[in-house]
Amino acid sequence: MERKNSLLPHLLTFLSLHLLLLLFSPIAAAKLTNPLGLARSSFPSVHAKQLIRAFNLFPEEDINIIDGPDSSTAAVADAPRLVEKPFRLPNLIESGVSVEDLGHHAGYFNIEHSHAAKMFYLFFESRTNKKDPVVIWLTGGPGCSSELAVFYENGPFTIANNLSLVWNEYGWDKASNLLYVDQPIGTGFSYSSDKRDIRHSEDGVSNDLYDFLQAFFAEHPELAKNDFFITGESYAGHYIPAFAARVHKGNKAKEGIHINLKGFAIGNGLTDPAVQYKAYTDFALDNGLITATEYNRINKVLPVCEMAIKLCGTDGTVSCMASYFVCNTIFSSIMAKAGNINYYDIRKKCEGSLCYDFSNMEKFLNQKPVRESLGVGDIEFVSCSSTVYQAMLVDWMRNLEVGIPTLLEDGIQLLVYAGEYDLICNWLGRSLGNSRWVHAMEWSGQKQFVTSPEVPFVVDNSEAGVLKNHGPLSFLKVHDAGHMVPMDQPKAALEMLRRWTRGSIAESAASALAFSLKTSLNNSPLLFIPSISSNPLLPPKISTLSSSSSSENYRSHQLKLLKSTPRASSEREGVPGELIEDSKFVPLNADEMIFGPPALLLLGFEVEEAEKIQQFLKQLDGEFLKVIYCTEDMITRSLWDAMNTSQPNLEALKIAKPLPRICFFSGLSGEEMMVFIDSFPESGLEPAIFAALVPNSADKPLAELIEEIVGDHEMLTAKEKENA
Repeated sequence: MERKNSLLPHLLTFLSLHLLLLLFSPIAAAKLTNPLGLARSSFPSVHAKQLIRAFNLFPEEDINIIDGPDSSTAAVADAPRLVEKPFRLPNLIESGVSVEDLGHHAGYFNIEHSHAAKMFYLFFESRTNKKDPVVIWLTGGPGCSSELAVFYENGPFTIANNLSLVWNEYGWDKASNLLYVDQPIGTGFSYSSDKRDIRHSEDGVSNDLYDFLQAFFAEHPELAKNDFFITGESYAGHYIPAFAARVHKGNKAKEGIHINLKGFAIGNGLTDPAVQYKAYTDFALDNGLITATEYNRINKVLPVCEMAIKLCGTDGTVSCMASYFVCNTIFSSIMAKAGNINYYDIRKKCEGSLCYDFSNMEKFLNQKPVRESLGVGDIEFVSCSSTVYQAMLVDWMRNLEVGIPTLLEDGIQLLVYAGEYDLICNWLGRSLGNSRWVHAMEWSGQKQFVTSPEVPFVVDNSEAGVLKNHGPLSFLKVHDAGHMVPMDQPKAALEMLRRWTRGSIAESAASALAFSLKTSLNNSPLLFIPSISSNPLLPPKISTLSSSSSSENYRSHQLKLLKSTPRASSEREGVPGELIEDSKFVPLNADEMIFGPPALLLLGFEVEEAEKIQQFLKQLDGEFLKVIYCTEDMITRSLWDAMNTSQPNLEALKIAKPLPRICFFSGLSGEEMMVFIDSFPESGLEPAIFAALVPNSADKPLAELIEEIVGDHEMLTAKEKENA
């Protein structure tokens, strides 16, 4: 309580300051003093217009609210028949793809529970397969049209300087049936004749989107059974969780058409402001935008910001508008020191007020042939609306993370991805090395996610990002990208979508490691436990074991190994001493007790090989060994957990692919493992890598151990080349 009271004067000063800014003229407000010496956040209308001008956008109208329900404009008169039409945009440069065959549609659907709202959309059938998932994209703002993404990020086309359209090689319609919606109402070509349809909260936004989906799938029943995913960026970090929860709620209540929701993805989003606003100064300091002194000074407002957000809660009230002003002082203070950087991509400068030039989109969409093709009549195109922006201010500081755990527990996937050079919705979680709110989110898999390894996300044999995954939750930091990942890294973004919607993004770790292994080995087999010279005293079978398969007999058996220090042993066998010192390498004949349950864990092996494997074990009198196949959920689990897995039904297993072929031994002596290794080439099985469960590896995730194996091998092969 004492701490809260000590913060209260600061909070009251900030709130009174910013509320006065709302109530009095700028001249009067200018006479007020700022107790912490921080830059003030600007008026909402000014801030919104600055954001819009940063894109070089100049919409002729601020919002599509057509005055009066009795308006006689052509658009309103035609509203009942503005439903949907196939379209072909003019000036499309031919590339051998027939637009007519692709099923491009545009139009309006009436929003059932609104007063008079009509929502505009563009739909692009998959260029690959009509059974591909349906993916909806929502642009943020709040108040910016999704056509920004159509022409500058992940749509089928890009706009050339002469206003012709060029096919986008990495459009997301290559992996999905792609749907763009202008929302909230008043944005883009969406419109209403009733001002009551302007939305102020996620409840209103998500209900409108749900009504839209019901109308869309009623018009396209052939798509209703396809998997459905929600995607978007920036302020869509608010829209998306609420929309996903609304769809899930509708499905559970059996409202209307069942929507086959499988997952939702947030790109560089604002989702949990209380957590994310604290990352601003860390990100700015780490990237040299502010000094340590400035960092400490700006951070003095963080406790005040946190208290303001707590007053806001999750309901969206007037106190939420006050918290917007208080907390955005943090961002404004950073920008005052950082200069004319592009806060969407700190590698770039903003030339004048422009950070990007998206003006060709407005020019293109305002052409009469284009408007006729889209069937929008006289409706103005509002690229970004400062009115919608201001209407959503009471929603800005709400925490939308609170509804996500329920979705995860019900098996709905969440992908959070972020370009590493974005400031305004940055990726950072300094203490955790990843997004703070994702790590802080409380759900049944939180501990496993937090402890899961970071692994390379590999596209075309290059690391395109860093991935963390556990169960339905994935986080991807994308290299060399800012706020708009599909624009900055289109190939990586398309591959991300493809893998994620097909349930294989978790396999990216395995793919990356397999790539590293193949590159380092040039496709040759690797022995993590080095292949030493054959010992003529070793029997041709694992004969130190009882022929009985009793695990009790096995556990009571211990084989005394040759007494020697690890270094002496390794030198005699040609293993470099520095390999043992600098890595996790354990010599095969080190003086170790038998460790772990009697088992073989097979990575990269197919279940179809089970018969050959059992036959091989029978020849070695090793049938007592439990054989375990690495499945998709195992790659982030510890080696010990994997070794103790029960797999009664091999046919039902989902084998992790692709993985390097690795055989992990458990519960065998050094001599016994060597018998297996020396005999393996005669088994008829493809070459494999061999490694052993030892105490210092038991608690490590499989993905991390594979990296260590690769590292050890590279050290060993480099030493061998020196000695050759």
